[in-house]
Amino acid sequence: VVDQSPAKTASFSFSESPHLRRDVVQSVSSLHLDDGFPDPRLAPLHELTRAYRSNLLLGNPYVKLGYSDTKGSAWLRQELSVYLNETRGLKITSENILITRGTVMGLYLVSTGLLQNGDNVAVGEMSWGSAGMNFVQAGANLLKIAVDEHGLVVEELERICQKQTIRLVYITSHHHYPTTVALRADRRIKLLQLAEKYGFIIFEDDYDYDFHYLSKPLLPLASADRAGMVLYCGSFTKTISPAFRVGYLVAPENVIRHLAQ
Repeated sequence: VVDQSPAKTASFSFSESPHLRRDVVQSVSSLHLDDGFPDPRLAPLHELTRAYRSNLLLGNPYVKLGYSDTKGSAWLRQELSVYLNETRGLKITSENILITRGTVMGLYLVSTGLLQNGDNVAVGEMSWGSAGMNFVQAGANLLKIAVDEHGLVVEELERICQKQTIRLVYITSHHHYPTTVALRADRRIKLLQLAEKYGFIIFEDDYDYDFHYLSKPLLPLASADRAGMVLYCGSFTKTISPAFRVGYLVAPENVIRHLAQ
């Protein structure tokens, strides 16, 4: 028997989608294994506390606590553009950045704003579930591409491109999720060439650029993008804590304007 009280059950119908049914991962013990959440004990809590306090008490509260540009804080975007240019080899300005509530918001905006029902999206046969969930929710068809010890098998992607139209390729090139392998240099070049030839978008999810050994990070695909085919997305979730919902989407200015709307 269904409880018909309005607080329990709506009187209108809606469809519940199976691809949206994902459990929230919660820690219930002092010791646990997970897939890469940072240790919250290492978060810079004192620095964050001072920064929040200063920003709340100083300056114009109307500007700080009111509505603002949907692209995000101009000051933050300017600082981020300098930081990303220095550390990632990008060549961008603040107008190439949209501030998001983490990578998932970047995925959602791209899925909503750039995908249409029936579009083909290529992902690794092993890939991040939340990315695929957003693409399916937008009405896209997921095409699974093989992944080996050198990352996404780009040759397989090329064979698919020769037979059907691909709208977007989702990739975690620095450390493929969940295998952690890096996309090999020749495959990076080939993937960018395929994007130019076949006109598909590359969504580069760089969720852990700051995690590498020997201080030798691989520059993102976006740093070698000559044609404006790469959407580069990252966040501070993995370096501060998951609750710190600040991320960024880097793209050509016209794409940023479109998604900001």
